[in-house]
Amino acid sequence: MLRGCVTAPERIQSLKRLVLKDLENLTTIDDLAALSTIEEVIIKYCSNLVDMGVLGSLPNLESVSISGCTKLVKMPERWPDSLRHLFLTDLATRQIGDLPPTYDKHLHLQTVHGLETVENLRMSIKIPEILLTMSRIPTINDLTPLASNQDLWINIEMEGKSSLPDAVVEMLSKLPVCRLRLVCYRDIDLTNLTRLENLIALDLDNRQIKKDELRPILNMNALEYLQFPAGSLPELGGCTFNTASKVAKVKMQLLAS
Repeated sequence: MLRGCVTAPERIQSLKRLVLKDLENLTTIDDLAALSTIEEVIIKYCSNLVDMGVLGSLPNLESVSISGCTKLVKMPERWPDSLRHLFLTDLATRQIGDLPPTYDKHLHLQTVHGLETVENLRMSIKIPEILLTMSRIPTINDLTPLASNQDLWINIEMEGKSSLPDAVVEMLSKLPVCRLRLVCYRDIDLTNLTRLENLIALDLDNRQIKKDELRPILNMNALEYLQFPAGSLPELGGCTFNTASKVAKVKMQLLAS
């Protein structure tokens, strides 16, 4: 780990892992271009770092974690094909750069505060889940670049709210299919999700759910996967219903109760 200074690149030509932390005077890391052997980069709390575009030129880079760099605005235009893990938190960047088509890990974007587009993810069809914060989604404006990944789960941190805003529901409705995981909610209200004719999967991954809170699924005609926390509504015979017929059975039980 390097604190307060950066070792001259010519002395560390075989470096594979680099950690930069608490470097207040660091504004760019362009010198890393000489370190083609780097596989992992961790950058924390470099409060004046604004440019990390050079990471796109590192041919062996596999893992990047950047947090607390609140002025960071410039990301690589394209990440190297070797990239396997990207973790970003508490950043100001407006875009994250093109990920390789082979990228297949969860993508945490909850606190990328300036994010305005997910256009860079258009070709990333193997990402299993993208994690977003509800209040940040409207600034993205358009989720349709995610449309080609029809296996994608969209995980939305609801920040203690009970329902998604109309603007977010409208954005989700433009996807060909929607797999939605909701977390960090209080008393959940699923009513406005009935507008999502493309909603095929719903995971309420937060707290015990009440039967009345679940009733709106009666109007979710495309739903073929439903999950809620274990221990909720044991009379329904489980907490994971992974086929359309099993979801239909839950609906029948709700109608009968």
